Amino acid sequence: MLTNPQKALLKRAQRQAGVADEDYRETLAHVSGFTNLTSSTDPRLTDDHFDSLLAFFEAIYWRGVDAGTLPLPRRGDVLAVRGYWAGKNKRGKTSRDRYADTALQARIRAAETALQYAGKGPAYCDAIRRKTGDGWPYLGALERTIKAMRKPGSGESGKQESRN
Repeated sequence: MLTNPQKALLKRAQRQAGVADEDYRETLAHVSGFTNLTSSTDPRLTDDHFDSLLAFFEAIYWRGVDAGTLPLPRRGDVLAVRGYWAGKNKRGKTSRDRYADTALQARIRAAETALQYAGKGPAYCDAIRRKTGDGWPYLGALERTIKAMRKPGSGESGKQESRN
């Protein structure tokens, strides 16, 4: 997921490159590889996508500068240095992505373990994974399940006593 400052940089780069909003949304989907992605607030976007998007806008901007259709960059512009974004993180994930993936996997393992202690086996978790997919959606579903099981009256925690 992109941070607010990253989202702001994307919008600044869009304006500097002279890209219309409709083309911006198309670019998000094209560069990210997610056909239904239309906003920088989408949690599937990573730092690698961010760098790739800025490199894309950079190419458009400098092509316009070379053609004389866009003004030269001013001090502080996002795309002020030719080739800067194109040279960043050409392949693979950034260190932030690797850290986030490691933290995500640790949280998933902890949630799966908690469900196993609650009597839910691997098949239960697999069913959740099939419905949600991998990654953050899967973790969210696991955590919602654990939270629901802990609510009084759920029949899972505390095994409610019958009152006769």
